Amino acid sequence: MLSHEIKLRPYQLDIISRVKGSTLIMLPTGSGKTVIAKEIKKRFSDKKFLFLAPKKNLLAQTAAAFEELSPSIVHGSTPLNEDARVFVSTIQTISRRTDFIKKMSFDYIIFDEMHFGSAGKMQKIIKSAHNGNLIGLSATPFDSYGKLLTGGFETILDEYDARYMVGEGYLSPVEVVAPFSVDLAGVKTSCGDYNLKDLDEKVNTPAMISATVEASAEYIKSRHQAIVFTTSISHSENISKAYAANGVEVSILHSNLPKIEIETTLALFRSGDIKVLVSVNMLTEGFDVPAVDTVVVARPTKSQNLYKQMVGRAMRLSPATDKKEALFIDCGNVVKSLGMPLDKIKERKRGKPKYTCSECGSHAPKRVKITHDEAITYCPVCLGNETEYLGAVDTCEACNRIYHIQDFSDNYDITNSGIYLNSDCGHKQLVSVPHALEVAEAAIALKNDRPLVVTPEFKECAEVHLDTIFKENFAEVEAAFPNIDELETIWVKYRNRGIVKKCSENRASIESRLIQDVVVQTDMTEQMVTRAFKTRRANYKTKYGKKMSGYAIKKFADYLVSVN
Repeated sequence: MLSHEIKLRPYQLDIISRVKGSTLIMLPTGSGKTVIAKEIKKRFSDKKFLFLAPKKNLLAQTAAAFEELSPSIVHGSTPLNEDARVFVSTIQTISRRTDFIKKMSFDYIIFDEMHFGSAGKMQKIIKSAHNGNLIGLSATPFDSYGKLLTGGFETILDEYDARYMVGEGYLSPVEVVAPFSVDLAGVKTSCGDYNLKDLDEKVNTPAMISATVEASAEYIKSRHQAIVFTTSISHSENISKAYAANGVEVSILHSNLPKIEIETTLALFRSGDIKVLVSVNMLTEGFDVPAVDTVVVARPTKSQNLYKQMVGRAMRLSPATDKKEALFIDCGNVVKSLGMPLDKIKERKRGKPKYTCSECGSHAPKRVKITHDEAITYCPVCLGNETEYLGAVDTCEACNRIYHIQDFSDNYDITNSGIYLNSDCGHKQLVSVPHALEVAEAAIALKNDRPLVVTPEFKECAEVHLDTIFKENFAEVEAAFPNIDELETIWVKYRNRGIVKKCSENRASIESRLIQDVVVQTDMTEQMVTRAFKTRRANYKTKYGKKMSGYAIKKFADYLVSVN
């Protein structure tokens, strides 16, 4: 029978009841994974469990969480009670004690933060010595490519994501501020993330440190507690001095400090005597201080796992401090490159992926259509396989807060003339206007007397502004429209008036512009991109018997950006 000393939430009860065999449990930071693990043990009261923390500094915290089950700690010279039914250790210790695993014949081994070391030897050693079931707990059980780590698990429980938790009031909503962009040109990638040495050279400069501190200091002063993530010890020391000069006292935390100093600093932070911690490769996993309401990312990252772990530090509920929301201050292009904090982790394809429509099998790039309250992608061949499109975010021009129309729908006004963002700071701005593609489609429908799936006001807009669209934004229309031949009836009218050139005379300029865009957004050189376009043109001609359309050129450029 489940204990109700702690009132379990509905999703926790659901997960506990559905554990079957080896089970992977994915839940966001702050959703009570350790509580669930303890209740799973109570459900299987006659079974022997081994709970593994990812790091030594989390061992005491884990043992305290299991205290009512009288766990035996397996670490160093700590006395061992082999008659216990629950054992707590670290992955590092147990990977060196395979004889102990075999001797104890555990029914279940629970890996906390199971993504930690998933690609290394320690987990493999432990699993090979264990004949029972496994339970994996993690907010981010993904590899460096964003692929779910399902190996060895019979049951996958991953329905309860961050958006669900925030919507149900189990986690704090997240506000995002992105005060500036970071130039990361020349920073190499190592093991799926930025090379720390290269990254440090970019961000550990007086100019970048000053920009980060000036952008975040006033926010921090008005908040309860904050964590600042940095790239190196030197970076943490320099940024701490800059905060102090701006009236913000901080403490530094990194692995080179004496153990007693680390423990003292963490204790003072937990008690609220320290307001701001500047961290170097610490506090990203398993660190539980609900009063933290602000995270400053001063270290850019390509790792979706690291991103979610960092922002998760501020998402726990904190009734004691009356926390209303978490504030994520992005000084590292993280939101721009990896999406909003509540977005799901997306798998990055290895090699060069080819999109295939699940309904008709076409490889034609998906198109996007926008209505007055949503955006969806669809296959241009069968017009099916519709998928909700959630890529766009909007930044307030006045306060730099970032908004997503799905998470902050109350902040948006959708009108026939465009979509307006009403920022919490009081600023209102236009964030979306009718796309040139929509106007072109409307124009064709009008020309051919076909019905429009738009409002009468939008139809009127298309008629009034058609001349302007074709005169000033022809390249955009051509690059976006998949069937250039269909535009011919409209081109004739405008070409005769000398407003636009023929299609063949515009493709070169479109491609030239897009090549430069790809060079700016990827690590590819202009020569590499030009060669890729040349090969693509030749293959397109061979396959379809005609030149690439402006739309095909644009989608090929998007493809190069997505895979590089």
